[in-house]
Amino acid sequence: MNWLSGSKTPHTGRGTWHIIARKASVLGAALLLSGCGLLSLAYNQLPNLSYWWLDDYFDFNTAQSTQVRNGLDALALWHKQNELQPYATLLDQASTLATNGFTAEQACQWMDTATARVDALVAQAAPLAVPVMASLTAAQLAHYQGYIDERNEQWQDEQLRASPQDQLAFRLERSLKQLERFYGRLSTEQQAQVSQLLASSSYQASEAFERRTANQARLWAWLQAVQQAPVANHGAMAQGLLDVWHTSKQWPQARRLQWCEQVVAFHDIMSPAQRQTASETLAAYAQDLRAIASK
Repeated sequence: MNWLSGSKTPHTGRGTWHIIARKASVLGAALLLSGCGLLSLAYNQLPNLSYWWLDDYFDFNTAQSTQVRNGLDALALWHKQNELQPYATLLDQASTLATNGFTAEQACQWMDTATARVDALVAQAAPLAVPVMASLTAAQLAHYQGYIDERNEQWQDEQLRASPQDQLAFRLERSLKQLERFYGRLSTEQQAQVSQLLASSSYQASEAFERRTANQARLWAWLQAVQQAPVANHGAMAQGLLDVWHTSKQWPQARRLQWCEQVVAFHDIMSPAQRQTASETLAAYAQDLRAIASK
């Protein structure tokens, strides 16, 4: 169900299989959805937004809706009490790196630390997810699979079946939006440089789609297994969900390093003023998070 209109219309944005982890990731979604001045409002609304995202996938019944909402509220409270300060520290570190410049190794180290915070969230969310996932009906599982198939078709249209020029244009649009969120407006020359960096990267849409569908298959196998698991085995099923998550985020070392190098390359084309803008934006996020945590 669309959270704005109340209709069962599919979202048009990209999505991945690990909806429980990413859609429940209150901080990450807040940073993507809001500007600094709106962070508190977005953060406080995330349990509700996360519910509607998940409902799009599973079409919850009344009893399940209550369980999911209660679980998301508990997850949000835990996150506020335990995770906002570490995230603020991470953002402080990113702010300093944006000002001083950084190496690919430093970018990878920062990413690994940030990923550990997401891992903590997933570990907290997994036991809450198991009872609801175990209660899904055959019709709900079919709804989920149909929704995934629809999203995959869209993904292929945008990134796999499109011409190389259209694929690059799609990636460029996404990258510019992300970069300008932190650095401010990029010049025409900088936009061309970003396009060149993307064109020269080793990214392959076919490889990304294979990873995507492999991750979806692992989650589907877990959903099938949890339907058969007795309540006494729910702890083991939560661990199984964590295993699916950890497998999904494993990158080949070469790909990981290439991603970090690209982050550095993007940063290097920015002007001193743009780097300062990014530093101030990240510092403001950190300040907002500490203010939220203190309330």
